[in-house]
Amino acid sequence: MDALVSGVTEELSGTGLADRPAVGVLAPLAARYAGGGAPVSDGIVRAMPVILRLERPPAARTPVLEAAAAAALAVCLDPRTRPGGEWHDTVAIWVGTQIRKIARRARGAHWAAVQELPGVTWEVDGAQARALLPGPVDDVPRVVSRLQIGGTELEPDEPGPSPQVPR
Repeated sequence: MDALVSGVTEELSGTGLADRPAVGVLAPLAARYAGGGAPVSDGIVRAMPVILRLERPPAARTPVLEAAAAAALAVCLDPRTRPGGEWHDTVAIWVGTQIRKIARRARGAHWAAVQELPGVTWEVDGAQARALLPGPVDDVPRVVSRLQIGGTELEPDEPGPSPQVPR
């Protein structure tokens, strides 16, 4: 793991990206897009589990998708992902490799159980999603592996206008 973190750090040397607070742990991703570099790989397939709270009836599709996207980004921008933070190495390695996310659905007691795992829960218009720390796809906590991947497709809805981005 140290070799992979070193490889990501070496990839960023001289770019100035790692020093920008708004980029932080996402610097390897920004460097790839800016310079066209390839992700670093250590042969381990990693993914960020994103747990969607899908009660009966489920929330509308757009808020669920917005909550999932915001939760995943919130994990990456969390202060614990800064150098020296407890989440830094885990998230930095994932961002430095091929980024994957796997959505699973939960409700009731299963939803409550995933709240105990490290991650961030986000809510949009009553829809909730929890993004967990990324890790090897073949080594997820039991409480997560029990959740179904299927059944996360929701009926299309009208998303409405895009939010305005402040300039």
